[in-house]
Amino acid sequence: MNTSDNDFKDPNKLNDFIKLAFWLYLAYFTFCIVTKKLETINAFIHNIDLPIHEFGHVFFSFISFGNSTIMSAGGNLFQFIFPCILTGVFFFSTKDKDFFGGFVCLIWAGETLVDASYYISDATTRDLPLITGDPDTHDWFNVLSQLNILSWDTTIGKIVFTLGSLTMIIGLIMSLYSLNKTAKFIEVK
Repeated sequence: MNTSDNDFKDPNKLNDFIKLAFWLYLAYFTFCIVTKKLETINAFIHNIDLPIHEFGHVFFSFISFGNSTIMSAGGNLFQFIFPCILTGVFFFSTKDKDFFGGFVCLIWAGETLVDASYYISDATTRDLPLITGDPDTHDWFNVLSQLNILSWDTTIGKIVFTLGSLTMIIGLIMSLYSLNKTAKFIEVK
C-alpha cells in the first residue's frame, strides 16, 4: 500500500482511510463480543439496540392481534430485523451499491443476536436489569414459559449466540472484502 500526503487531500481516498479505521474498530469490537471479553449488555451499542427493541414490542403488539408470545418476542425480533432492513437498503436501494455499509449493518444484525442470547439465557434466573424493574416482565421468561421450554433457555441462548457470532464474523470478512474491492488507496503496480 503506497500512501502520500496527497492521499489525504483526495476525498475518496480519505473516505477509504476512514472506512479502514472504522473496520479495524469493528474487527476489535467483533473479537471482544465473540470471545465474550465484552458482553453486549455492557457495550455502547446496547443503548442503540434498546429503544429499537422496545419499539419492536409496540410494533408487534399491533400486528400480533393480542398474542402475548409474539409481542414479547417482538422486541428482539425487531431489534434483529431493523439492521437487516438497513443491510438491504445498502445492497439494493442506493444508486451506488454500498456493500461496505451493508456488511457493517450485517455485523450489527449479528450483534443484536448476541445481545438477545444473553437475554434468552437469563430467562430462568431473570438476573438482568429490566427497564420495568419487575422480573415478571422478562420477555424470554414469558416466551419460553408460554412455549413450555423454559428449561431450554441456556441452550437456546448458546445457539443464538453462535448464530450471532457467525453473522458478525461473516459481515466483518465481507466488509473487508468489499472495502478492498472499492478502496482507492490501494494501488497495485
